[in-house]
Amino acid sequence: DVNVLVVFYSRDGETEKLATAAGVGAIQSRANLRLRRLKDLSEAEAIARDAAWKATLDRMNMDYIAPREIDAQWADVILVASPADARAEMTQYLKSLEASYRKPIVPITEAASALAQGKQAAEEARERKI
Repeated sequence: DVNVLVVFYSRDGETEKLATAAGVGAIQSRANLRLRRLKDLSEAEAIARDAAWKATLDRMNMDYIAPREIDAQWADVILVASPADARAEMTQYLKSLEASYRKPIVPITEAASALAQGKQAAEEARERKI
């Protein structure tokens, strides 16, 4: 069996959806899965000022734990995803792996950006029809 670790960072839940889809694909391929969300590096005051971000963060903190060193040791491959405007969390995590992790790390960040662009294009198309 293949052990897949999906590590993501999400503020509003969009990248979470992408990470979940990657996890579902891994499970459908008969892989073992661990799904982990990176902790926020933003200050608590900044998060608290944005009600939607705070609500989503509270929910995700109940649903996911942060990746641990043992998760990377367990994994045969790590899939990573973060929004284009929030790379600090992922950069910090990847730097923590540099010295010890020698297996594939597959970024799915580009797909998150494509998903966001597709969503925006669909919304704009709907607005033009109105």
